[in-house]
Amino acid sequence: MGSARLSSRASVYRGEGGADQLFRLSHDQREQADRAAAEPELLAALRAAWERTDAGLLPYPTGGG
Repeated sequence: MGSARLSSRASVYRGEGGADQLFRLSHDQREQADRAAAEPELLAALRAAWERTDAGLLPYPTGGG
């Protein structure tokens, strides 16, 4: 997963090891406090938004020519 944002309030990333990370940008602009465990509903909504967007994107080029 890449990243997804819900306005300027929250951002979710697929972190190292495949775990999703959730940050509340309105309170944590430097993205230091992972809120994924504390806010699973918001994490799920952002993950679903990313998956809908990703489904409509062209495949990433692999450089095979």
